[in-house]
Amino acid sequence: MVAAESFIGRRARYFAASTDLNQLDDPAVLIKDVWVSSSSDSASDMRESLVLNLIHSEFGGFSEFSDSFAPLAHSGPVFISHGDALVEDTTTSAFAGLTSNGPVRLHRRTVRQWVGNPISAATDQNQVVVAITDAMEALNAAYVKCNTVHGNISDQAILLKETADGIKGVLADFDYASPSGDSVSESPELKAFQSIHSLEKPGAVRTRLDDWESILYL
Repeated sequence: MVAAESFIGRRARYFAASTDLNQLDDPAVLIKDVWVSSSSDSASDMRESLVLNLIHSEFGGFSEFSDSFAPLAHSGPVFISHGDALVEDTTTSAFAGLTSNGPVRLHRRTVRQWVGNPISAATDQNQVVVAITDAMEALNAAYVKCNTVHGNISDQAILLKETADGIKGVLADFDYASPSGDSVSESPELKAFQSIHSLEKPGAVRTRLDDWESILYL
């Protein structure tokens, strides 16, 4: 769905998958493929799963926001076959025997239930307005209830979910989020929707104000 621009760097690729070749237009799951920094904390590669677990446990199944966030995700490392053994896929193992001065990255995949296409696939202005409004309410609820800042608002982070009442916006892509009142300082690769503060000071801790500003650029 979204191609990686570079092998080195935290680039994410998204794949819509189905178990039925006759229903490719109705995917069952979304697979997110990323290369995360090895210099981050030990739980960073599963941050999205941890944050979504926190959010869903807080809001439960009966809250008005229970379907405003992406479903629970399952994350883990990718292993490759190397002779008779399975080796964790990293830039170190990929460049074995070669000289590489680039940062060490770890290959991770996240799988979650399919929700819908990103807001960039909206077909009219009304869908965009509804989806952004829902996302803003979800952002505020996540901060108020879970002290969580998203940190990576983009046109891929807001999904269009089809319901009986029409389109609903769903907030996704929490792999830069942190339930501590601010977001991790690692900068997202996609610059188009970052706040001015984030662009002027790469690596600076981002707050909810950066999320609100990013919304304006959608």
